[in-house]
Amino acid sequence: MLQVRKRPVDAPLHHGRSGRTLLVAGLLEGPAALLLRVFFGSLPAGRYAAAATFLIGALLSRYAWIWAGRASASDPQALFQLQCKA
Repeated sequence: MLQVRKRPVDAPLHHGRSGRTLLVAGLLEGPAALLLRVFFGSLPAGRYAAAATFLIGALLSRYAWIWAGRASASDPQALFQLQCKA
């Protein structure tokens, strides 16, 4: 899973729909796909399942970033807090 700093600006990446989706996407892209490949990689269905799991995780990750961007755009105060502390 992609880890970012925990600043007010980064809150949409950790909370709400986008935060949960990023967590699930990270699990599907990494450990889930790897475990499917390791344990069922000798079977064609296992390889296809690992590939599909990775692709679903990647798609979820993209949607989560879009949702996080929309949530971030709706909270202009977070950007002002970042600029004042910098």
